[in-house]
Amino acid sequence: MLHQPDCGENLADPQATAHRHLLMSIDSKIEQIVECMSEYESRRNEDKSMEFMREEWYAAGKVFDRFFFIIYVVLMMAMTVKFLIPVSDSEEAVKQ
Repeated sequence: MLHQPDCGENLADPQATAHRHLLMSIDSKIEQIVECMSEYESRRNEDKSMEFMREEWYAAGKVFDRFFFIIYVVLMMAMTVKFLIPVSDSEEAVKQ
């Protein structure tokens, strides 16, 4: 994007040289901004993928947590029922 002098432009003109230097400076600043923006975008995409992975693990953890909680509750209820309801064979053994 450098400024190209027209055919009629005087290359020895100090004002034209100053303009060229100014345009070159602006061009380099724009390139730096573009580089920073592309780096920012890549970091942002990286953060999004990390957040997505974190959310996936969180969801998987919730599924396992609920699954094991249900197993725990069912086992506790089964053990409670087993100990509270007397078995008829054991009652007869105790009477004899």
